[in-house]
Amino acid sequence: MAAPTAFGEPRFDPRFKRVGTRGVLYSVATFFALFAALPFAWMLITVFKANTDLYKRVNNPFLYNDPPTLDNIRLLINDTQYPTFILNTFIVAFLVVIITLIAVVPAAYSLTRLAGRWGESLGIGIFLVYLVPPTLLFIPLTWVVAQFNLKNSIWSMVVVYPTFTIPFCTWLLMGFFKSIPWDIEEQAMIDGYTRLGAIWRTILPISIPGLLTVVVFS
Repeated sequence: MAAPTAFGEPRFDPRFKRVGTRGVLYSVATFFALFAALPFAWMLITVFKANTDLYKRVNNPFLYNDPPTLDNIRLLINDTQYPTFILNTFIVAFLVVIITLIAVVPAAYSLTRLAGRWGESLGIGIFLVYLVPPTLLFIPLTWVVAQFNLKNSIWSMVVVYPTFTIPFCTWLLMGFFKSIPWDIEEQAMIDGYTRLGAIWRTILPISIPGLLTVVVFS
């Protein structure tokens, strides 16, 4: 609060300024959060709306003018292939994540710890591969899919998607491995672990945030 100074003039308390700044920031963040959530709220509302309620212009689009219904959900589950689409999505996502992790973890570790001064350059080179426009890879990837006889199959995506996830995730995970001091791994090997044991016991647990980032991206 304002307090009189030696000359009789009020002095502004900086705490009020901080509260005002935070209030503005929170207000702006709340506005953008609500704006971003609006499509999801609209989707949730329309799921339970009857068609007669949804397509009448005189009705309030954000209110249930007719009783809510589950017909849309029944139609989606029983009369479409939506459950199959969801299952295929989980299968492809799971396999792509596993393939990416199997390829990325040893590659990123080798480029960080074992490649010496060439590791950084190789990592940048791998990342540049990720920047190649996918349209340029369409024809060769189509040829690969055709050679494996995977056309019109979800397994074609399992083959194609890792070509996009592995380069970027290798470069990404290299940054996490570089942030881990070599002393931690060396101490584990002094205690009797092999290099693989040290990686499993020390490097991977510390790199869980990076591994989760790879999983989300993949």
